[in-house]
Amino acid sequence: MSETGQPTHRNRSGSHRACSNSSTIYYPKMSPVSIVLVSDGERCLLGRQSSFPRGMYSALAGFCDMGSSSPTITCSHSCWVERQQGRVQS
Repeated sequence: MSETGQPTHRNRSGSHRACSNSSTIYYPKMSPVSIVLVSDGERCLLGRQSSFPRGMYSALAGFCDMGSSSPTITCSHSCWVERQQGRVQS
């Protein structure tokens, strides 16, 4: 629903919605994420949640600030990996 209470309609590409009454355009909230595959060349570090089905694992991912550079994001994930040292299982 729009601010006027009228339904909105998605544009063809899905990048925004428009109010059917006022043609006001609404853009979705942006939540940038970073997905990282940590590897030593032969193995990779994967994570899993206890709620995952048996045998399901995931690459590491997390939200980051708008405008963050790749080195900043990589450093953040490196710090996260260092904190996991005592919890890594092979």
